[in-house]
Amino acid sequence: MDFERITIIRDTFILNGDTVIQSLIQGRVKPEKRQQWADGTERLIGKRLGFVYNDSVITAPQINARIESGAFQITSPDTILIKNIYNSIKQQ
Repeated sequence: MDFERITIIRDTFILNGDTVIQSLIQGRVKPEKRQQWADGTERLIGKRLGFVYNDSVITAPQINARIESGAFQITSPDTILIKNIYNSIKQQ
């Protein structure tokens, strides 16, 4: 496993007057993988980095800066999908 830490978080916010509850995964790659992560994110500045799960793109945020911390987030409005991804990652 290339992850040092991974957690699932439940976030609540207001959007257009409606309360939205969203689950997301936050993580960090292991220290020995951070240089590779930082170099990869630097090459993708201005482009999108996709997270693929079971042959589907779950999220593809635009990279705006080199990410040296190794941090990442995976978001989706589908809370069951997020839980399934989290459990799958934890089993590895």
